[in-house]
Amino acid sequence: MLRKLILVLALLLARFAAADMVAMDDSALGQVQGRQGIALDLQSALNANPVPSSVLPSALSTSGTTYGGALSSLSSCTGVPNPCYLAIQLEGRPNQWLTFKDSYLDMLVNNLQLNVGALVNDTTGSGYFNSNVFYNLATGPGTQASPAIQCALSACTTTVINGLHALQLSFHCPVPSTSTSTCQATTMPSYSSSTKDSTGYTDIQISESIGRAAVEFTTPGSGVNIITAPTDATDSNGSFIGLAMHDNNSNFAGIYVGGRSYVYGF
Repeated sequence: MLRKLILVLALLLARFAAADMVAMDDSALGQVQGRQGIALDLQSALNANPVPSSVLPSALSTSGTTYGGALSSLSSCTGVPNPCYLAIQLEGRPNQWLTFKDSYLDMLVNNLQLNVGALVNDTTGSGYFNSNVFYNLATGPGTQASPAIQCALSACTTTVINGLHALQLSFHCPVPSTSTSTCQATTMPSYSSSTKDSTGYTDIQISESIGRAAVEFTTPGSGVNIITAPTDATDSNGSFIGLAMHDNNSNFAGIYVGGRSYVYGF
């Protein structure tokens, strides 16, 4: 079943990439080797200058403000009223809005690997191999005379669980890999305190800014759209918090991720 799911994901991705596909010549085709899994590069940009696909993740650590900054077409997310506005209305407070202004975000996830994995009892008490997660949440193991009735599998035993297929999400794992494989970069990330330069922190890259945050109020029944018609654009009650996530030499702060996660039981 899991292999079919992977195939479906591959077909969906191929559909969206079809416009950019080109034919491979015999020489290039001869270099292709079979592998398990899918590698994903993802980007989500909100009010920010997105990173072109031609720019390598490693280049973002030295790109300064070229990418990931506020869009100039939105006045760089400045001004009153502000063009980069996010408002949240909480349950039970229909006329009160938590508003975030001067807000923009660009987040990239690079080379996230999706592979077929298997749960292995490595005798270390790993969370990857825990029979309790296969029981009905309402009752749990051992609360009835026959625990097997509550188990989502034929039996919640080492024999049944050991080798159970799972969807493995990972960074830097060898292909193929097992639950005991070491998942880390060949060259580990580093940071120089003298030059303030970092390398290797490219698995997740984030450029984020919230210049102001305030609470705004609307008149009951007025139908005012708090985003298009802000009631307190100048924050007369004061902004209570701001947020910025960047690097010393770039708009993007980088995160290194080593390890894996398993999705199973579906």
